This record gives sequence, structure tokens and C-alpha cells, in this order.
Amino acid sequence: MKNLPLKPNDAQVAAYLWGALSADEALEIERYAATNPDFAADLEEMRSKQTQNASQGSTVPPPRAKRRLFEAPELQDEPVGRDFPPFIHSQVQVADFMPWIAEALAKLTLDTEDFAWTPVAASPDTHTLLVKMCTSIPQEVHHNEIERVLLVQGKCDFVVGEVVHSFGPGDRYQLPLHVPHAAYNTASEPCIFIVQRTKI
Repeated sequence: MKNLPLKPNDAQVAAYLWGALSADEALEIERYAATNPDFAADLEEMRSKQTQNASQGSTVPPPRAKRRLFEAPELQDEPVGRDFPPFIHSQVQVADFMPWIAEALAKLTLDTEDFAWTPVAASPDTHTLLVKMCTSIPQEVHHNEIERVLLVQGKCDFVVGEVVHSFGPGDRYQLPLHVPHAAYNTASEPCIFIVQRTKI
């Protein structure tokens, strides 16, 4: 008896839609779609929304937030001669980042601003930041960089397109390209998270 393909999870579907899977992995998703008409219809609807979102262009954050979060010259001036923190991936933990973020974490915890950030490390293609959010981060879209987040403290919702993802300490997420997303604090304490952006 021929083995039926396994149902892909959300991360695999997202990677498939953005062309980030190997040919064999993409083939498995296509095999599953061929055996499940409901999944195939959902996949086609997601592909259609992805195309629509990409054609609508970027959503621009308010000038103050954009200036503070995306100020490239300050990031480029950060020293890059030391070892870099790990990439955020499915097995990484907050403790893995402590040698790099301990000092910045103490500084951000004392900051009275509603929204604050500090660079942690920078390489030619990847910037790692530590971000504090008391209420929200405005909607934005990434077209040419992969953004990964790891929540250090607090609880928040990431609204990605029309889908809400709820996170607590230690949770991690890779935001999809071309899809508007925003973050909202859902607890009384500030959210602190590590943000990594890699140019593609």
C-alpha cells in the first residue's frame, strides 16, 4: 500500500507559498493537496491573498516609530568584531542569547518610553535588536528582509494579515514576506523581545 502524504503544518505551508522549501518538500505539499480538495482550495486562497497583499505595497509606520526602529546608520556603526548571537530558529531559547542581551535588557527594563529598542549585534546582512513594547508596534510589511522574533518577557499578539498569533515568553516566530503585520501587548507588563532581520 502506498504511503499517503502527511498533512503539512502552518510553517511548512507558509514556506511553500514563499518558495522557501526544497523541491522534495514542495512536492510533498503538492502531493497532499492532490489527495485533499479542501486543503488544495485553502492553499489556492492563501496564494491569491499573498499575491493581492504583495500588489498593494508597503504599509508605512508612523515617522517616529519608523525612525527609532529602522535607523540604519546607528545599526551599521555597531561593532561587528565579536562573535554573533545565534539565529532565531525552532530550538533556540532565550538563555542562548543572554551573553549578548544581558546589558541591553537591564537598560531597556529601566527605560520609561512606551516603545524603545537597542542594537545587540550587527553583521553585513543580519541585525539583532532588543525591543521593548508597552502598547503596540504599528503595522509594517517586509519585502526584502526576513524578520524573526523571540519573546523574552510578557505576552503579545502578532496580527499577520488577518491571522492573530498569541505569544508568551520563549515563543518564536518568523514573519512572512509581503504580508502586513503588527504587534500588540496583551498583558500589564511591557513585552521585551529579540528581533533579527536578515537581508535577502
